[in-house]
Amino acid sequence: MLATVFLGMLLYADSVFAQEKTDAIVITREEIKKMNVRKISDVLNQVPGVKAGNTFVSIRGSYKVKVLLDGRPINDPTSSHGSVKFDLVSPENVEKIEIYRGKGALKYGDDASGGVILISSGIIEDFHGNIKSYWGNYNTSYYSANCHAGKGDFGIGASAGYEHTGGYQVNGDQKKRRTGGKFEYTIDNGLSLAFSADYLKDERGLSGRPEYPTPYSRKESEMVSYALIAKVKGIDSETFYNEAETK
Repeated sequence: MLATVFLGMLLYADSVFAQEKTDAIVITREEIKKMNVRKISDVLNQVPGVKAGNTFVSIRGSYKVKVLLDGRPINDPTSSHGSVKFDLVSPENVEKIEIYRGKGALKYGDDASGGVILISSGIIEDFHGNIKSYWGNYNTSYYSANCHAGKGDFGIGASAGYEHTGGYQVNGDQKKRRTGGKFEYTIDNGLSLAFSADYLKDERGLSGRPEYPTPYSRKESEMVSYALIAKVKGIDSETFYNEAETK
């Protein structure tokens, strides 16, 4: 069993790295809707030079890419090869995605030398929600629900997801559960607070290679992530707490 706890804080002004923002590739909520995709990795694969899967992403061949959701990293801290918890994010909750290719090391550390992907859920301003589901071969099923409501200075949102497949090999099954919530409060035009929390549990069998099957090998991972974002007249403070466990 491997467990990791990560606590961090970012503090910066809007003017910092303003020039780099002009070089960003930005994908908006409207563009994501037109793609009709189910996963964030499907969105990223539309960008030239970016390759993404369920748990990985590379930019121009480099896997040293940091992925942040509302200011907090969702890279798996228990992974030694840059695994990313994309299942924490539902495309329906994304306001925009910003991709910076090869310009993240100075601000976000050496593990971001290949680039940075910033995922923002935006501000909750009205009432909206959706429910999605589908079924497929190998006992595959997927369910997702999202609901957000904003009124005046307050906004609140919740989301949940469940995915299961039996796999096409012995011990090739997989089950994922996701829940998340967000609360926002705007005190005045220059001050706002946002708190978000997300939980992901992934259980799967490790079937092995056809010539060397492993019918009893299992893997279970969990991740809990919290973030508090405060904006004060052009200065952003982002405090986050991530806890991950793999066994």
